[in-house]
Amino acid sequence: MQSLQVLDVSDEDDTEVEQTLPYASPEALFVGVAYSPDGTRAYASAGGNNKIRVYAVDGHGRLTEQAALPLPTTNPAGQKVNLFPAGLAVAPHGKTLYVADQLADALSTVDVATGAVRTIAVGHNPLSVVLTQDGRRAYVTNQGGDTVTVVDTLSLAAVGRSGSAATPTGSRSTRAGACSTSRSATTTRSPWSTRKPTLWYARSTSRPTTARRPGPTPAGSPSRRTAPGSTSPTPATTTWP
Repeated sequence: MQSLQVLDVSDEDDTEVEQTLPYASPEALFVGVAYSPDGTRAYASAGGNNKIRVYAVDGHGRLTEQAALPLPTTNPAGQKVNLFPAGLAVAPHGKTLYVADQLADALSTVDVATGAVRTIAVGHNPLSVVLTQDGRRAYVTNQGGDTVTVVDTLSLAAVGRSGSAATPTGSRSTRAGACSTSRSATTTRSPWSTRKPTLWYARSTSRPTTARRPGPTPAGSPSRRTAPGSTSPTPATTTWP
């Protein structure tokens, strides 16, 4: 069983769980969670379900699930794929969602209004993505390659790669962690300014089901061969690396 929890963190000595949204197998969550800049929408990566969960956020911070944003289930050659979405980031204007595709070695952008998807290659097993404050650069941490790919968000092109997987200084980010135990999770703060601080995170009691490929796999990373992907329809537009 996995769940998404909304926490009241206004009093650090008395944190309260305000809401829990449970997901029974085969429904899933993974490490990515993010709010829209205006705080009215929230997003959570669904890992092996190959989609992004979408929530409406009311004035009290409670989440109501909406229609999900599906990711591609086939590549241009017609082969089945499961991108296994991980870390998420939302553009400052709120119209574009950036997704680290852990099993595709890729970064996808999703138009949250139309569902159109564009995808480019990054490093091995990307886990998280963060944006600069102006949204002009995205930094993708590649868990399997111990590198960071720098992406120009206007051209959606990789413009550099560092040899360290550290989160870049000065970027807007959510804090990503593995979901292998019940208390290891991705967290993000609400952007609301009119009420008490709120935190929400994905909680998992087990790892996603994956099939390991031959050879070593980085600790905490699912293999690039995984359980069957989602049956969700392919979004309107897809660009593949």
